[in-house]
Amino acid sequence: MSDVSPLRSHAVVVGIEAYAAGPSWNLDGPVSDAVRLLEYVRGCDVPKENTRAFLAPLSPNGGLRDRAATLAGTVCEPTQAALDDLVEQWMPALQTDLLLVFWAGHGVITVDDERRQYTADATADIKRNVDVNSLLATLRTDRYPHVTRQIVIVDSCANYIPNPTERLTHKTYTTGPGVAGVDQFALYAAAPGEYAKNLNTEKTGLLTRELLAWLPPPRAEAWPPDGPAAAEALGRRFITLRQQRQTRQTPSRFWFRSPSASGSYKATDGVYLSQMGQQPTIAPEPGRRLSRDETKVLLTALLQLDSMRRQKDRDLIVLGLRPEIGTNIDRSDRDRIDALNILQRSYYYGGLLELLQQIELFELRSPAFMSLVSIAHGLFPDEVSATWDE
Repeated sequence: MSDVSPLRSHAVVVGIEAYAAGPSWNLDGPVSDAVRLLEYVRGCDVPKENTRAFLAPLSPNGGLRDRAATLAGTVCEPTQAALDDLVEQWMPALQTDLLLVFWAGHGVITVDDERRQYTADATADIKRNVDVNSLLATLRTDRYPHVTRQIVIVDSCANYIPNPTERLTHKTYTTGPGVAGVDQFALYAAAPGEYAKNLNTEKTGLLTRELLAWLPPPRAEAWPPDGPAAAEALGRRFITLRQQRQTRQTPSRFWFRSPSASGSYKATDGVYLSQMGQQPTIAPEPGRRLSRDETKVLLTALLQLDSMRRQKDRDLIVLGLRPEIGTNIDRSDRDRIDALNILQRSYYYGGLLELLQQIELFELRSPAFMSLVSIAHGLFPDEVSATWDE
């Protein structure tokens, strides 16, 4: 996105630490993270009047609101009504090279895989929220004709809520026809079913801490952030953190690119893709390949799992894998071929344990899953624990 100017870019940061639901919902860190992102954006020369902050700090962090006021054009309460106005009134009027949205706070995911972010006025009885899926869907349509490049970063949990209809409000945003040339990239702190780690002592979310450590020093030349490169780097970093037992979360991404007016696809690195399914070139760091016998026994065990026999479940499992794994799997609508490709590519990139961890989110510890773990341990005892205490 070399043609993206910081002077023609816009940013929205949301940080919610205090909720109407009371102290049991308190988080210490989201507002600090939102202000850090705001400082980065402003350091890259995005104009103050092009930024908006929605902050609900804990009382001891109230000074952060004053700091945000020196950086952002407006600082508002992150209520559902205020955020709905942002999406439905402010965003459609934008003419921007890039819209960056950052949100830190409590989030959940429904059984229909809808990511929801609680707003500051959420209570235990009325859990007000923003539907992130609906937000992304509307941003891809002609309601936002001049907001064709978007980066959305969500640092929150994605644990499943058992009953999405119980006290969880739901508003969907109006959509229209799709438009050409949309490049929408979303980075999530956790894959479906996972909790995201908030480091209270450091006043930061783990994803945001690692993202800010990866980003180059803020300056105009560093703009815009490279979303796909960040996702790939963070994927590698979180593998190390999981191996060190510092976390179990797995950052995931969503990347949507519509055809340009000429019918070609343009990735953010300037490479044009003639087909949506074509994979970007990535320099691999492969391990050894599975032997025929290893492949056969693992594949047989995989196909005993309900999740491997459902296309939607396989899609979500792949979405939770590191970008260098997930984006290089040749997908198939045939269960056996698709499972085989997922298995081989995961092992090729040293991701067998990661694949099992993703599958566990769907299978829990079903007999078929534990049988797969036992087989994997027998083949690769240094990678997979027999007691599955990963």
